[in-house]
Amino acid sequence: MLKHITAGALALLAAGCIAAPDMAAVEAAAAQFYEQQANGDDLGIYQAAAGPFRNSATVNELHGLNSAVRALSCETPVRNTGQWHNNISDDGHFITVTYDRQCETGTLTETFIFSMESERAFLMNYNAAGTALQQAPGAPVNVAPGNTPPKPSATDRTPTTPT
Repeated sequence: MLKHITAGALALLAAGCIAAPDMAAVEAAAAQFYEQQANGDDLGIYQAAAGPFRNSATVNELHGLNSAVRALSCETPVRNTGQWHNNISDDGHFITVTYDRQCETGTLTETFIFSMESERAFLMNYNAAGTALQQAPGAPVNVAPGNTPPKPSATDRTPTTPT
């Protein structure tokens, strides 16, 4: 019985850790992302990303988000070492990390999800949020909370085909 409890405790402890080579791969992938983002190489980011990223977003959508972030005049991103998640399941191995930046108009928090394959990290998801985006010149007036789309305006509901 003690062996089972010890084995269970070790499994829980191991699940709460990230192997050093995996974290090194994640940090290298994030550094590459930031270098490409700063240089306007959105196509390079898009092409290097994992298939599910490319299947769910267009390069133009990525360009729009990256252009908004580039316009914020932010300081160098710093990884929040207290914000990470290591997920290993039947679907694969995924590591989530968070980076924080101070910008002219406020703070920016960027969350990355990387898919791990043979000690290489591939971008699965990129999310940028914070007061910096809300306070930026040209920011949308009707920012919806938590990734929910804003309510359609009256013109969005107006039929465009004659009835």
